[in-house]
This record gives sequence, structure tokens and C-alpha cells, in this order.
Amino acid sequence: RSKIPQDFRRKTMGLLQNFSKPRGFFGRVISLLMNYGEHAKLGHWGMSFVELPIQADILDLGCGGGGNLERWLERYPDAHVSGIDHSPVSVSIAEGWNEKAISQDRCEVILSGVNKLPFRNESFDAISSFESIYFWKSMDKALAEAYRVLKPGGVLLLAVTHDKESKCCSMIKKIHGAKLYDEAELRAYLENAGFLKFRYIRAKKKPWRIALCRKGIPVEL
Repeated sequence: RSKIPQDFRRKTMGLLQNFSKPRGFFGRVISLLMNYGEHAKLGHWGMSFVELPIQADILDLGCGGGGNLERWLERYPDAHVSGIDHSPVSVSIAEGWNEKAISQDRCEVILSGVNKLPFRNESFDAISSFESIYFWKSMDKALAEAYRVLKPGGVLLLAVTHDKESKCCSMIKKIHGAKLYDEAELRAYLENAGFLKFRYIRAKKKPWRIALCRKGIPVEL
């Protein structure tokens, strides 16, 4: 049985690590690819479960190449959408992708991690995350910050293409520091952070998952 050359294995693993924090040339490619394909479809699907005020303030955590910032703005043209990412490469790509909206003061992209958000208390009507929770170093701290900057009754949407139940998640498992969660684990984390009305939605024909909840006011989603 032939063995994979060690050098090829090393380069492949190095490329996979770029998904957690894109850097360099391949990081730019990955950030752009996030705006297409399954990631884009996941964004459309996830957003379809949320109804927000016309002039909502929306925050996307781990915005990557900025495609989901654009999708939020398409769904809510009068909203203001903020995105954060801890990768300077992704921030640069997201800014270019949303250049017009940024010039119109409808969008902003900020270099930041999720454990200490650069926003005031109760700033947002909704917070989303698409395929970034795998890489959060502290789920407790990230959710505490999300709770802090959400307005009372605000929506939190966490969307992933795979969870612990998924059979096809070997690539994610190979990324250093990446972690998959199941429904029970996410419910526990979210309820511990103070979120209410937890819902866990499974796509019918794909391994996509959504955790959806609200802050503070026990109203129906």
C-alpha cells in the first residue's frame, strides 16, 4: 500500500489550518471561497429562519470573506451590518466584497476575536455565526459577549455544516483546535449564558444544523 509523502501531508495539514485563521495567499483564496458554494447556501438557509426589524442592527461573528454580510444586507436593505473576524486577511477580503455598503455607512468590518467584542451593551437585534464556532477557543466567553451586545429579545443564530452527529466531518476534525458540538452541548452552553427559547434545526437532505435562541424575553421565534 502506497504511503502519502510526508511533505505532501505536511503541506495539506498546513492548508487545512488556514480555515481557522486565513493567512497569506491561500488564506485569501479560502476567504474568497467562503463567499460561494456550501457556505453561501448555508447562509441563505440559516437566515430564512429569522425575522428582524426593517432597520435592524446585525452582527456576524467570524465573517470570513464577507459574503454573509452582503446576504444580510440583501435581506434587510435598511439594516446596518457589522462583521468581525480575527484574520486580517479575511477582514481585507470582506471589506473589498462590501465596499459599496461600507461607503454608504451600511456596513463595517472590524478585526476582532469573539471573546471581547468591540461594541457597547445591547447594540444588536441579531447576531449570527456561520461555520465559525468550530474555532472558538472559549464557547463560554464568546456566548457571554454575544449576550452582552444583544438587545433584549435579540436573536442569536449559530449555523454549521456539520455537528457531532455528522458522518462526513473528517476534514474539520483534522484542523488543529477545531471542535464539533451536538445539540445537547450547544443547548447547555446557550442556556448557561442566559439565552432562552432554544431551537435546534436540522436540514432535511444535508448535515447542516442551526442553533437558534433569544436573549432575555421569552417570546416565540
